[in-house]
Amino acid sequence: MSTNGQWQASIFIGRGKRKTIGLFDSEYEAAEAHNKAALEFCEKNCILNLLDEGDRPENLDFKRKFFQHKSGNKSIYFGVSKQSNSNKWIARINTKNGRELIGSFDTEWLAALAFNKRSMELFIDNSKLNKLSEVHERERETYVQKTKKPSSKFSGVT
Repeated sequence: MSTNGQWQASIFIGRGKRKTIGLFDSEYEAAEAHNKAALEFCEKNCILNLLDEGDRPENLDFKRKFFQHKSGNKSIYFGVSKQSNSNKWIARINTKNGRELIGSFDTEWLAALAFNKRSMELFIDNSKLNKLSEVHERERETYVQKTKKPSSKFSGVT
């Protein structure tokens, strides 16, 4: 167990080279991550952990599906940040080709929903989603989107 109360998973690859997989909240998650890495990196003679479903944390599926709110972050949602030069919220997502800008939004929760939509498009079943806070869920129910007024009554004229 690490000093911050998390479990560290690692694996030995090749000639005793240790590869750290990551830190996990439960011993079960760390063992599961070790098994996945062992199957990925090990060619033969893999040593896998025997996992008992009784040891599986109750909220594990929830934690895998939704990002946890982080304190000290400019936004409580993953992939969302406040634009420094305006009052807009920006949604971005990491893809295999780099970081993709999803768009800018009037509210934090709209940016979080846009992140969720793009995440589901890119990663389908493996997508991780933001769960709206109760405050934002109530705000969503009463939200009326602003409509932009065209600057001219003629099409293509601004």
